[in-house]
Amino acid sequence: MLNYNHYFTNEEIQTIIEGWEKEYPGMMKLEEIGRSYEDRPIWCMTLTNKATGPDLEKPAFYVDANIHATELAGPTTALRVAERLLTGYESDERIKWLIDNTVYYIIPRVNPDGAEAAMAAHPQFVRSSMRPYPYDEMAEGLHAKDITGDGRVLQMRIKDPNGEWKISPEDPRLMMKREPAELTGEFYRLFVEGELHDYDGDIIKVSPPREGLDMNRNFPFEYQPNGQQKGAGDFAGQEPETMALIKFVVAHPNINAGVTLHTFSRVILRPYSTKPDKEMAVPDLRVFKTMGEIGTKLTDYRNVSV
Repeated sequence: MLNYNHYFTNEEIQTIIEGWEKEYPGMMKLEEIGRSYEDRPIWCMTLTNKATGPDLEKPAFYVDANIHATELAGPTTALRVAERLLTGYESDERIKWLIDNTVYYIIPRVNPDGAEAAMAAHPQFVRSSMRPYPYDEMAEGLHAKDITGDGRVLQMRIKDPNGEWKISPEDPRLMMKREPAELTGEFYRLFVEGELHDYDGDIIKVSPPREGLDMNRNFPFEYQPNGQQKGAGDFAGQEPETMALIKFVVAHPNINAGVTLHTFSRVILRPYSTKPDKEMAVPDLRVFKTMGEIGTKLTDYRNVSV
């Protein structure tokens, strides 16, 4: 079993999945489905028993992970799913049936550029793509950055009589909100560790990141431009990473279910992202809720509408 107690680099993921393809040639096919903005490969594993028929003739389950740069635990789960299917084929009748009769498409890292930045010696916090957006130039203000060189982007506090934070009496490392009626005491402003650009010597503005794209919002379904969906890009499918996923799904009409792995909120999110449950077809809603209930039993994560 792989060591899952760390985040996997791009090089580690490629080495692992290439090794699996050699070890399980009858059950796994590896293909590059596209290249990232910075020209890194985007890999997809196809897992099925090749002897029982081609993948396009079987119902498919789709998995992708790490479209958001710092959500590095997603690939851990994606790799674990693949490893469980491959190593359990001979010993688990349920897995054997799944591999013989269905297919899994697993894309362990959609965003290799963002992950590379997040895991660098001097990490950079970006939402998704490394492409400057919506402007090429860097905006004035405070930009998150590892200044101390310790491999972390932390927070810093600055004394300010008008600040909205105070030190916690339970732990001096922690901050808590100042009460509205508190007029005396030692108060602070909180900022992310970073670098000031075009500082006027007076007001510290927290700048939006130069890399402002959110590839999660760059897909065709009910796409809305940046004014309505912050970070959505100039048009749907603008980014090579999202276009790679779009083309892959269109080319595989056998996909009938799927999950995208993120690392925020501790919830299982179900469609739709653009309307409430009451506007969903009742049979569809029943299916999503039933699947969500199973997920809740397995993970303790609540199942909620986006």
